[in-house]
Amino acid sequence: MDIVSRYLYSTDNKIDRINLFKITGEYATFKAIVNNIWDQYDEDASNTLSREEVKKFLLEHVYKLPRFNGTTFDDDSFDELFANYDHDGTGEISKREMAEFIK
Repeated sequence: MDIVSRYLYSTDNKIDRINLFKITGEYATFKAIVNNIWDQYDEDASNTLSREEVKKFLLEHVYKLPRFNGTTFDDDSFDELFANYDHDGTGEISKREMAEFIK
């Protein structure tokens, strides 16, 4: 469920002012998370993450989460994961693609 849908309570799909503040606050937080990832991992300041930059992010953060319980990935698994989120086929991950990955 996306951020906006979570706050649509009425049958006419109108969002009241209080819920609008909730939506924009969550969006700002989400955007800050993506920007933080970029600040840490976009080493060449290309505004995209290369395969190696994404791999470093995964190893340092995602694969340390308890639900992965020490799981590692081989090159084939990484290639499949990367391809699933590299929607435009550039061989790099954009902020939009990263947002899709982490939501």
